[in-house]
Amino acid sequence: SRELGLTQDWPVAIVGIGNLGAALANYGGFASRGFRVAALIDADPAMAGTPVAGIAVQHTDDLDRIISDNGVSIGVITTPPGAAQQVCDRLVAAGVTSILNFAPTVLSVPEGVDVRKV
Repeated sequence: SRELGLTQDWPVAIVGIGNLGAALANYGGFASRGFRVAALIDADPAMAGTPVAGIAVQHTDDLDRIISDNGVSIGVITTPPGAAQQVCDRLVAAGVTSILNFAPTVLSVPEGVDVRKV
């Protein structure tokens, strides 16, 4: 669709809704580039249902369903470093093929999955 000049809509899930995750959820630059924040996911049960940038935070227990229901192909990881690899593995298992990693750790992914360290 890019060749036709159509705007691509890339659904994005942000995992880890602390200060950085919340700031990214509120960042307008994603939408202007065709990236739509479709889901916010956090491991803290107290965060579940809390609206951030107009989107209710959902619990990591539901990650697979959330990724599937929203057609997410891009995951943004803003978790503490100790949780990042497990989150990455779960995102990949759920079908995510591109990951933007803000956690201060190196992630290992299978062939065919693109990771960008920020």
